[in-house]
Amino acid sequence: MEPTATAKRRRFRPQFSLRTLIVLTFIVAVAVTWAVIHERRYSAACDVVARISDEGTVVVQDYWSGKERTLAAGELPGRWEDIVEVQWEMDFPRLKDLKPIQSGQRKYIFFGIDGSPIYDFTKPQKSPEDIRRLGNLPRLTRLSIGDIDSGEEIEVVSQLQGLEYLALSGIEIKNNDLKHLAQLQNLKYLSFEGDGVTAAGLKHLAPLKELCILDISRAHLGDELGDVLRQFPKLTHLYLEFAGIEKLHLKPPLNLRFLQLGMEVQELSIATSCQVEAIDVSTTNITNANFAAWDAHCGLKRLAANNELTVEALAAHPLASQLEHLTVWTTSEETRHEWDSAIVNFPRLKSLVVLYPKHRLQVSAREILVKDQQRVIRDFDDVDDYWDSLDPTGP
Repeated sequence: MEPTATAKRRRFRPQFSLRTLIVLTFIVAVAVTWAVIHERRYSAACDVVARISDEGTVVVQDYWSGKERTLAAGELPGRWEDIVEVQWEMDFPRLKDLKPIQSGQRKYIFFGIDGSPIYDFTKPQKSPEDIRRLGNLPRLTRLSIGDIDSGEEIEVVSQLQGLEYLALSGIEIKNNDLKHLAQLQNLKYLSFEGDGVTAAGLKHLAPLKELCILDISRAHLGDELGDVLRQFPKLTHLYLEFAGIEKLHLKPPLNLRFLQLGMEVQELSIATSCQVEAIDVSTTNITNANFAAWDAHCGLKRLAANNELTVEALAAHPLASQLEHLTVWTTSEETRHEWDSAIVNFPRLKSLVVLYPKHRLQVSAREILVKDQQRVIRDFDDVDDYWDSLDPTGP
């Protein structure tokens, strides 16, 4: 009997169609490209953090959980963390950090009573290249920055299209700079100092249709501001400090809910259809006569009054029946006692804060809380103690 031939084992060779090979190649190429882009973004993020160093604050967001945290000094972000906020403002260092003057850097000097220099120190000025680094942060939505020149640097900032929050400090913004900021059409918060900004220049910001909060100081807006504000349909909060306004007339359509005015303001008028819920005129020159002309149907619930507005004027106005929170300045401790009895003229009042000078250089405060027709009174020798006592999560 002849021996049977042993069958040869065939090696397994995977076979792929051309379509399968193309799909696999595409998937690998996409994965490699994504890894390269992610590595570049991570390197750029580390570069930004290294440049800011101890001068600023960086907030990162975890890619998977969405949780945010603030990086410690010298700490780099994780590979799966995106930078979402940068606070890089001009900040005066502590005395022990003072350094000698070096050429090519911006100089700051403190002077004594006799005019002689006491301390001088330097702080490097941010360059356009420093600002361009921020352009490598695709998820950056909040930026607070200072100590840059208007012009080229502002133009670079305007390229950060993802920004929703922008605060510019120590920068003299001009009308032409607003043309660049108008490109940030996702902005919801904008704060700047505009020594060269007028109401006409503010019209350049008309494309910012998502803007909710606007904070302007040291500008020359003039009395035409009321007309310009109507170009911001979602504007709810407006802060004006030394903005060059004597008269402000609020007209519809306007969605404003909170208004804070500076000391140069002498007259304010509010149309009936403008439902402004909170107004702060504590540093203005508004008088009893102007307050009496305020529309009784403007929806006001919170008011911070100046020391020009008397107890009688506030209590006699129809708005007294709808105010829920009231802060007033009085000229003396004796005047403060008038409010202990005048509170009955405000039937819906939930809180009353009376600020008064107790000594020459000291402002004291009395807070009266009304709940279930009962009064809770707290006295503070120093007004700072009152501010510190407030619950930041409160109304």
